[in-house]
Amino acid sequence: MLSASSELQLTIAITIAAFVVILYTALGGLLADALTDIIQGIVLILGLIFVFYSVISDLGGIGAAISSIEPQKLSFIPEGIETGPLSILTIAEAWAIPICGSVVAQEVISRVIASRSPTIASRSSFVAGWLYFSIGIIPLFIGLIGVSLLPNLADPEHVLPMMARQHLSNVFYIIFAGALVSAILSTVDSALLAASALLSHNIIISFHPGMSEKNNLVTVRIVVIIMGIIAYVLALHAEGIYKLVKDASSFGSAGIFIVLIFGLFTRIGNVKSACATLICGATVWIVCHYILEFKWSYMLSLSLSLLSYISIAFIEKWLEKAKEKFQFQKT
Repeated sequence: MLSASSELQLTIAITIAAFVVILYTALGGLLADALTDIIQGIVLILGLIFVFYSVISDLGGIGAAISSIEPQKLSFIPEGIETGPLSILTIAEAWAIPICGSVVAQEVISRVIASRSPTIASRSSFVAGWLYFSIGIIPLFIGLIGVSLLPNLADPEHVLPMMARQHLSNVFYIIFAGALVSAILSTVDSALLAASALLSHNIIISFHPGMSEKNNLVTVRIVVIIMGIIAYVLALHAEGIYKLVKDASSFGSAGIFIVLIFGLFTRIGNVKSACATLICGATVWIVCHYILEFKWSYMLSLSLSLLSYISIAFIEKWLEKAKEKFQFQKT
């Protein structure tokens, strides 16, 4: 976004963004992320609403804007899918990744867990879901009409800023670009903090239970910096934002989704079945997606994760009953 909105080279723009996010996330933690998310969210919402009305006005109203959308773009079936029995798997693959990945997103779960009460967690989740739908549909709509208005756009990921540049004055375009940068930062800092907290608290600190609070804080901050550098390197060598987001939503989320559903709504399974499912989901997806280049790698990992959880849970229960029976007979 910084590169598209200025004369900065892409590498320099990514470096600046990475430095800023790593700095305030390492120093401020979850509170800094929450406060900056509020400010960034407000700027984003105002910017999107303003550019939406500007684009609609220039096109002659909402009716004219809708009529400019190509009918095939409104289909729930992704483009390029051949008709046939296997097309169902392709459609399911395209829908399952964003849905399952969003449900178990760590940046969402971390805020739910950090809430002061279940009531706050519940209400804020419903409000966030409503905002996510109502505000999120604006860039979706602009993207749909932008395809026909900007047919020769070199990079499809630039359709939103390019539409804003055509329909806004320089002052308002700068505000809008800031809003989009804010939206990206609010996502990046949350994901960075969640990944760092999981690695530090669940793995590193668990091996040192007697560590002081000061050392715990230092450890988390160091992990934030390390994870930020890893993300920075990945960003420099990525093919695009869409592929990065898709891979991030796919990696490991199949196993996490299955464990979450069984853990919340059933009493089936235990620690061993959960751990086996997490390992199975991540391993199957990595092997199928990157090594075998399997077309439906996520659906396969989701299915095998489900099978893994049920199988291990059944074995656990059978062993537990066998142990109880043995002890009874021994007594």
